Amino acid sequence: MRRSEKEISDPGALERILRTCCLCRLGLCREGEPYVVPLYYGYRDGSLYIHCATDGLKLDILRENSRVCFEIEEIAEYVPSTDDACGWSVRYRSLVGHGTARILESFEDLALAAEVLVSHMGGSPPDDGYARSDLAGMGAIRVDIESMTGKQSGIQEE
Repeated sequence: MRRSEKEISDPGALERILRTCCLCRLGLCREGEPYVVPLYYGYRDGSLYIHCATDGLKLDILRENSRVCFEIEEIAEYVPSTDDACGWSVRYRSLVGHGTARILESFEDLALAAEVLVSHMGGSPPDDGYARSDLAGMGAIRVDIESMTGKQSGIQEE
């Protein structure tokens, strides 16, 4: 990282970002063309779980190239300057990661994805689990995280 003073080096801080945020931007690549899509996600045990349709462009791309990049920000806000147009800044804390995505298809994998997503959003999965009818038509992707870096500005590391 070029600006090492902005690096988030604490693995616990990176984990907190993953656990507390709700939106990620997933970067895909097809035939040299980038494609980025914002998605809601859940996080558990080193993987992102993403709810999606059962067909569409992102799934088409993932079937050809399962390597992905993702970005998540916890804080992002302008810091205005009243006396200098070039003095504006941004307070932020974010992470960028890389991994391999897998389209989930089995009932067991989809049920786990639904549990992770609902729990991540603060809900409670059904006590008796999900029925097949609950997950009919649901698509999901699991991204196994291989690496991440975090960066912040205008915020003290907690």
